[in-house]
Amino acid sequence: MTPWLILAVLGLVAWALLARRGPSAVTLAREAARGQDPGPVLRAAAALPVGRRSAFFHAAIGELWASWNRPLAARLVREYAILCPDEKLCQYWLQQVLQVEPVVAREAFDPDFLTAVYRPEVAKSCCQGSS
Repeated sequence: MTPWLILAVLGLVAWALLARRGPSAVTLAREAARGQDPGPVLRAAAALPVGRRSAFFHAAIGELWASWNRPLAARLVREYAILCPDEKLCQYWLQQVLQVEPVVAREAFDPDFLTAVYRPEVAKSCCQGSS
């Protein structure tokens, strides 16, 4: 094979792998923000292997949080907590919403939900900084 043909084949393989991966968590979070609907993020997360969901949720929630879509971020944190309650990042986000946005937290997290999923001792052990 010629070097150009090898490069072309490698380029096609790389393109195919990237295309198969789908949109990023940040892109989907922005789409969710436009429609005020966490659906795009939730559908993409459901299609991921369990081991990749936490990082995906973290990136999407972080984008919504940083862009001041805090009520939508809290809705996504709620769904994340239902799916992955034992993840440290999930507990971090629950704590973040509770501490930084208490009004939003009251709207998104009812007492029964918090009793079932929130683990303050786990949230404290997460090394993330607060905002």
